[in-house]
This record gives sequence, structure tokens and C-alpha cells, in this order.
Amino acid sequence: MNNYNKKALEEAGINIDVLYKRFMGDDVLIGSYLMKFARNSNFKKLQEAILENNTKEAFIVAHTIKGLCAELYIETLEGIICKLSYLLKCGDIEPARGIMPEIACKYEVLSKTIKAVYRNII
Repeated sequence: MNNYNKKALEEAGINIDVLYKRFMGDDVLIGSYLMKFARNSNFKKLQEAILENNTKEAFIVAHTIKGLCAELYIETLEGIICKLSYLLKCGDIEPARGIMPEIACKYEVLSKTIKAVYRNII
């Protein structure tokens, strides 16, 4: 991976050095997992559940995203998703709804960056 792509992924919130160690430097494998993250429907499900005031479903999806962020060392998104998950677990849908714009912005930047970096690899 070139330094430009590495920097882009780091700026999007991925601890790429730790991720590389975990995946033993296999860029194709890393790209495969990150692209799966960027392309899956969990974030859309989260947005829908929040809009529908479905706290239980929103919590399940937020918890799933939190786990994926932890496994892929997506640190900037992980922190705020963890907060969202906690709010939803406690049934606090309004404060959860309040942080969704920030989450959406971070997710969008992350997704676009992953797709740009790995579009020719995966």
C-alpha cells in the first residue's frame, strides 16, 4: 500500500498499522474485509431503525457495527458507535437520534475512502 492510501485510511479513522499486523500484511485480505464493511447494509438498517423509533433493532445493528469497527480497528467510528449503542441499550432514542448526523458523516467519509483505496484491488 502506498503512503497516500495509508494516510487516507488513517485520516478516515482506521488504525492501519495495527490492522496490517492483525492480517499479517495481506493487503488483499484487508481490502476484502474493509470493502465488505463499506458495502454492507448495516448502516442503512441503523438509520431506518432510528427513524422508526425501533430502539431494539437499532441497538442490535449498532452493536454489530461496533463489533465490526473493533475487529477492523476503525477507531473514530467505533467510539461514537459505542456511545450510540449504550444510549440505545438504555432506551434513550432521542439522544441517539441526536448523534446520528455525526455518525453518518464519519461513516460516509470512511466508506468513500475505503472504496477509493480498494476499488482496483478488490
